[in-house]
Amino acid sequence: MNTCSVAAGPAAAWACSSVNTCARNSYPVELEPEPVKEREKGYVDLLVDASLLLVSNDFPPEVQRHGARMLQHLLKFRREELSSFDCSSLIHQDDTDSTNMSNKFDDIIHPRMRCNNGAVPCHQVKGCLLLAEYNILCEAFDVVTSCLRSEQYKGVLHYLLKPLNKIWVQSEWRSTFLHSAFGLTCLFSDHFLEMVYKVVKFCENDLRQSTLESIEMQFCDLHSLLRLMLPFLLQLLQCIHSLWRGQISGSLPDQLESAKSKMSDEDVQQNKTRKLLEEIRLSGYNIIGLSLSIQGAFSDLLDISSFNDAIFEDLGSMEFRHLSKLINLVFVPLVTYCPSKFWKKWMLNLLRPLLDHCEDLLYFAWFSLMHHGRAKVPYYFGKLSGPTENIEKFEDTQLLEFTREVSHLLGVLSSPESNNGLLHYLLTHDCLGSSRMSLFGYWVDDEATTSAISFCLAMVRLAGSTDNERCKLFVADELLPSIIRRLDDQLPCAMRNLIFKFNSSTNDTVDKDLIDLMGGEKGNAYVENNFTCWLAKQKEDLRAKAFCSAPMEFNGEWNWEFEDEFQRYLPVYFNMLQEVDAMDDSAEGDCSGMNALLQKLNPQFRSKYAIYSSEHPYLREISRMQKGSDRSYSVIERLEENLEIQSTFDAYEVDQSEHKDLLLQIVGQLTNAKENKQFQPLTPDPGDFAPHLKPYARFYIQTKLKMSMYARAAMQIHLHEDYDNYLASGQLDSYIYSHVSEDFSDEDVENNAVPQKFSVLDHDLIHLSLKRRAQIVDMHNQVCTYSKCLRDLLENESLKDRLMSLMSELNAEGFFDIDSNSVNWDNECFSKLVEKFKNEVFTGHSLPRRYTIQGIIVVTGTSTKLIAYLPQFWRDTRYYKHEYYDIVREPLKKGRVRGICAERISCF
Repeated sequence: MNTCSVAAGPAAAWACSSVNTCARNSYPVELEPEPVKEREKGYVDLLVDASLLLVSNDFPPEVQRHGARMLQHLLKFRREELSSFDCSSLIHQDDTDSTNMSNKFDDIIHPRMRCNNGAVPCHQVKGCLLLAEYNILCEAFDVVTSCLRSEQYKGVLHYLLKPLNKIWVQSEWRSTFLHSAFGLTCLFSDHFLEMVYKVVKFCENDLRQSTLESIEMQFCDLHSLLRLMLPFLLQLLQCIHSLWRGQISGSLPDQLESAKSKMSDEDVQQNKTRKLLEEIRLSGYNIIGLSLSIQGAFSDLLDISSFNDAIFEDLGSMEFRHLSKLINLVFVPLVTYCPSKFWKKWMLNLLRPLLDHCEDLLYFAWFSLMHHGRAKVPYYFGKLSGPTENIEKFEDTQLLEFTREVSHLLGVLSSPESNNGLLHYLLTHDCLGSSRMSLFGYWVDDEATTSAISFCLAMVRLAGSTDNERCKLFVADELLPSIIRRLDDQLPCAMRNLIFKFNSSTNDTVDKDLIDLMGGEKGNAYVENNFTCWLAKQKEDLRAKAFCSAPMEFNGEWNWEFEDEFQRYLPVYFNMLQEVDAMDDSAEGDCSGMNALLQKLNPQFRSKYAIYSSEHPYLREISRMQKGSDRSYSVIERLEENLEIQSTFDAYEVDQSEHKDLLLQIVGQLTNAKENKQFQPLTPDPGDFAPHLKPYARFYIQTKLKMSMYARAAMQIHLHEDYDNYLASGQLDSYIYSHVSEDFSDEDVENNAVPQKFSVLDHDLIHLSLKRRAQIVDMHNQVCTYSKCLRDLLENESLKDRLMSLMSELNAEGFFDIDSNSVNWDNECFSKLVEKFKNEVFTGHSLPRRYTIQGIIVVTGTSTKLIAYLPQFWRDTRYYKHEYYDIVREPLKKGRVRGICAERISCF
């Protein structure tokens, strides 16, 4: 073959000039990294460059033969896309017999993609062409690395990796293979996986060797290789991860679905596919982890967006075994090598979602294992088969391995040797979730415990040296109680039972480390003695709780550990409840956003529980507990600020002050009554607690309510409502009418206004009802008087004549010209004529002035229609200001009831 024509672009020409300067016999080809390119080449151009390079006489025959195969492929399938110069160069280089070459695509079309009539969609044809070229490039990679020494192949690999990367961004490739179970099934043939594995495994080995040798002259080569390797590797891993995604997993064929299982199968093909998928994943994680250790990795090599897509898009679908490898091979190096200036970008965006996910998984797994005998997270163990005993043992093993990896990760991020100050930084930005002891498997496993001790020790030190309340809460509520359970082998608790189930006696060395973790200063006899006494007292207290019999009133199976957990959480819960209560009283605006809600928290509350960001778990609880409410301001104060009373009679009212006050009173009463009716008391709710704590919350609340002022207030309010219903019957209306202008004395009330069934009703509540009922009775009598006067008017002909004359005078003065803006409503004549009407019609009656105006307009009607609304009005305006109502409306507020000051929250 002739090499002088290898001039298909600057890169190819430079490559061939480098080749021609080398000695022929020993193939000492040593290509330096490609110079900075002047323009970004297209995919086909890159494929041409790689093909021309491989057919060079400077390479062994095996490499040349593969280069010739690539030339034939280009001429067969890509001829129309080649420039005339490229085409002639390829023909000149290709001296093979092409007489039998056809231009058909039958050989590259995947059998699954053919329709019943044999047709294949156009984009899938192009996708299959890309797949064939992907395999050819991977095969070329394998041939080059097998036949050439390392100093020879370094430059060549760049020419192969560039088109490999380009394939992953082609729209036909993505639409054909990456977005569906069908496409992934076509892509992940054993041949494809074998070729990809060889590329990935070679890069892993080469990278491992380079990082071990740390030769300065290889730094540029290493960076250049990784810049080309990492993009397509991340997309490849994303495809493998997606096989476990719900909508894809359910549509995979049995062979590929079975290959995802951990368990071996008799089917040789499935086992081969299973091994390839696992090995590619493992090597891919290794390459990423090793890359993180290279100088400049976080600024030059890795793209956080691609990293995030590859790892986190399907994080929730990963099984425990996958998460364990991911943490060990990727996240431990990430924590170890990430410079502090990149913490915000990498640690907050990557560690937070990982730790949140791990914490949730471990909590549910360990909780169900300790209290129900089996970790009830079956999906994360994968599809298992065999005897139940073997499956459970395998599940326990996987859970332990995953827990150990998480414990190791936390130990690394808290280690001064790895990243001094990282733990404090993560705590400050709420990246550690609830930090429950389930992260470490509740000290059940010695290996996980040993790894976690450095993290716990760092938390203890931060709790003592900083004002970080989060650390103090972790130490007091999580760390110390769990260590005491671990150390007390006489305590009947779930942790000790699980240790016994695993047949693992606790290691004395680990126990000693845990004691040292709690024990304070070593070598100080006084401190050690005090600690020993304290630990003995804690064990005694826990044993007392454990052996205490369940309360008789408790409904269900009593678990002393659940009750203890509930009691420890209760102060936090009440503080959150008070925050919600305070927001309902004073907060303005929309609190739906977590950041807005964060800003509305009381500063003391935020400081106490170290709530520094919207990611804090307590903030999510507060958001869930928060209630929206419409405040009385919305109606009453707006009316007072901009009064616009729409009434038929407004235009005829000379003095509107009386009318305005009445309307405001009615509106206020109606509004308050409506809010009171819809109001849900802000009291402790069992629904706010975790499912296993709800029975204890319900029992606690019911017990405390029976003993509290709240119970009496609720009883009085219920009885008060019955008394109002009694008054609505009208049986006392005559008595009330006779006392409208007087105060109701206690003695008079007891003798005349209170039947025996209401004898225990608070007298203040009785007086409030009688006073309100008196207003209704007075309105009733006013309406009746008004109606009688109008009926008398209709029966008195001479009076009717006088009134008609008076109405004519009012009309002549423009009183009824309501459409005119020029009417002078301050006209003295209006007042005189209205007063004259009142004296004629309502003589001897002290009705409010508004009735006179209504009488002028309304000359007919009956008392039945006029008073029909009063019973409903009595019900709709039922609202009272009284201490008992305040207690039920706002049980968490301080209040004084009959001279006894009580903190209402204390009743809980």
